[in-house]
Amino acid sequence: MITMLQQLFEARLRRGAGTSEDDDRRAIHLATASLLMEMVRSDFEIDREEIQAVEAAVRDLVGTDEEALHELLRQAERNAEESVSLYEFTRVLHEKLTPEQKLEVVEALWRVAFADGRLDDHELHMMRKIQGLLHIPQKDLIAAKQRARGEGPNS
Repeated sequence: MITMLQQLFEARLRRGAGTSEDDDRRAIHLATASLLMEMVRSDFEIDREEIQAVEAAVRDLVGTDEEALHELLRQAERNAEESVSLYEFTRVLHEKLTPEQKLEVVEALWRVAFADGRLDDHELHMMRKIQGLLHIPQKDLIAAKQRARGEGPNS
């Protein structure tokens, strides 16, 4: 599934969307990683399991280059600390990703939210905000949640 996410991102970028492929790829990776870090911070407790889930999701985006992974995570953490809104991250994803790619991001967010073994009200609220900002139908949000929990088809 994660390989599919990377392939979807790459395919979307190959089609072109205005700026250079490298700029688009970097913007998508940074926006995704920043949202994942926002999810970690949303319950006001930074758990090691959630950080590991973010690292796994970001590694699937950028590959096995550990230096690129850690640089992206550092920048994403700074972005999450400095942001005043989720819109700055979701705008990039909404403009540059297909609906299927958006669902892959949403599923990764659910995985981070569930990584510590519980779903906090703040995490749920954040998911609902992201749902609206990315224009994700309710049924798709629920299906992504079930897949992230290992309950749905294709989980």
